Amino acid sequence: MERDLPGILNSFFIKTQVDELLKQAQLFIFRRDGVVLYYENHSGSGDPASVGALMGGMWQAAHALSSFVPTKEESDCYRLSFDTSSKGVYLLSLEENSGLYLGSIFHNEINPALIKLKLRGLTFKLKEYLSSSEGQVSKGKVNDDEFLFNKISDDEIENMFQFVGL
Repeated sequence: MERDLPGILNSFFIKTQVDELLKQAQLFIFRRDGVVLYYENHSGSGDPASVGALMGGMWQAAHALSSFVPTKEESDCYRLSFDTSSKGVYLLSLEENSGLYLGSIFHNEINPALIKLKLRGLTFKLKEYLSSSEGQVSKGKVNDDEFLFNKISDDEIENMFQFVGL
């Protein structure tokens, strides 16, 4: 089970000097299902929950499309970019199987390639932080297959409902 992941992410961004260039963008850390765990809005608008859901959906759709690529290798590190020469959306996976992603919306940029480079560097720092003892989050994994009542025996279920008269 994940420990206070939003608190850990907030702690990371407090301790880390975010590049001045990135301070002009909106930053999101979100789960695979689009739930926003961290949000920083330096400029722009939009409800963070809606943006997170849209980013999560974009990533899932792009990931599904990537299954049609015939020569996919385990070491491939995908990223998603939808941009012009001055504005756009950029998404990165924190780790292939972690279910955590960094997303950014930027605009009025002279050099979007530099923004993307800075975001990849930020992602690398965040990966290191999450795997360190300071930011340890149950190995940084979000497990979609883990259910709340996964380890309850039949006897325990029977005991829970023994008071119900039939």
